[in-house]
Amino acid sequence: MVPTFPVPCEGNTGTGCWEGPPADSLTVHLSSEPYVCGEPFEHPPCGNWDLAFSIPPELQSPGVYHLSGPAIVGQAIEVDAEPVDGACETRWETFHATLEILAVDETGVTGRLCHVDSPLYADDDIDLEGSFFAPRCE
Repeated sequence: MVPTFPVPCEGNTGTGCWEGPPADSLTVHLSSEPYVCGEPFEHPPCGNWDLAFSIPPELQSPGVYHLSGPAIVGQAIEVDAEPVDGACETRWETFHATLEILAVDETGVTGRLCHVDSPLYADDDIDLEGSFFAPRCE
């Protein structure tokens, strides 16, 4: 899996600072656009969104986990559809949810999200509740 976009820590004295996922973490991307393995992750194109969280090695097994940190941090990003001055505005947030991991194997991660609390996505009626399968990138 690929690395996600961490909340920068330089100069940040608040509680939202995160150093990024540990080595050997599996990063899950749920997105409005198909994720392409092997391409560096940047913001999604205009009019799209991406939700990501990295699962550290010690939690890569069936169980129930919270995406509010510190072990797993959920990050949401949304990009406006209409460009202003040649660029689309990008908004992001850390969010809260319950992650149930059903399986982690050589093909990917199977799980379920519930109790998703993301004001960023709620304003646009993006519903992230439910089951997912995230294939591995090798």
